[in-house]
Amino acid sequence: MELGEVTGGGLVPLSDTIDQSSKLEVKMLDAKTLAKGRRRYLKLERTDPPDDENPTEEQLTALFAAVFTLMTIYADFALWTPHWKRLAKKRRFTAMIVTELGEHSVEELLGPGSFALWESCWNVFRTACIMLFLVSPGLLRRYATLIKSFVVRYPGCWGIIYQADVRMRSERFPRIMAKLKRMHEQGKNVDFDVKQPWSSVFLYALENEEKWWSEHVIDPCRDCKYTHVSVNEFIDGDVVAGSSASHATTGSDTMAPMPTSNVD
Repeated sequence: MELGEVTGGGLVPLSDTIDQSSKLEVKMLDAKTLAKGRRRYLKLERTDPPDDENPTEEQLTALFAAVFTLMTIYADFALWTPHWKRLAKKRRFTAMIVTELGEHSVEELLGPGSFALWESCWNVFRTACIMLFLVSPGLLRRYATLIKSFVVRYPGCWGIIYQADVRMRSERFPRIMAKLKRMHEQGKNVDFDVKQPWSSVFLYALENEEKWWSEHVIDPCRDCKYTHVSVNEFIDGDVVAGSSASHATTGSDTMAPMPTSNVD
């Protein structure tokens, strides 16, 4: 080993970047691939992303691995945040708790507690999707607009809305992908872009999943709004939003809110 040589590096734990339940580590994307992604974004947007919306190399690597190896495009917004490296340092302390027996245990990190916090995470995700040529910008914008429309129509129901968003992206999207791919292979008339298949998934979720959105968002939110049923009656516990407390990071040019805490 040479003087100054670094060991143990070059691997990105997915549990720190994109999926709390994963035990996998992936090799960092090479500089050429990362540079190509940033050039792609610059060509399309005609500018570099703001710091608040700029994914780190670790985030780009994790999303690349999720899509092309694990066949999912889901990112856990408890982990996937603006300024990931800053929060990664913070999480090393705040996510570790001491049990009654004096043992250290890792606490599950909570998701964004408001739409504003969710949107901050989404904007980083959007940038990464553009850089990696995963989803068209217009469809990413439409999905965020759909989530926002639920928030405007059903104030006070963020827990239900976020739960549905997570289940759509983590559970429903892979099923839609499998369905569209199967129909395409069978020669059926289906909108399936082989070069950018996740765009087809987003489009299907936006235009053909009315029943699913009604069952998971509209119906329970209407019950809460008009019959005064508690939002907690519809929260199953597998998806938990944290506090809505936030702050704008020092020097932010977009004033994107950052979570004050990721743990309960």
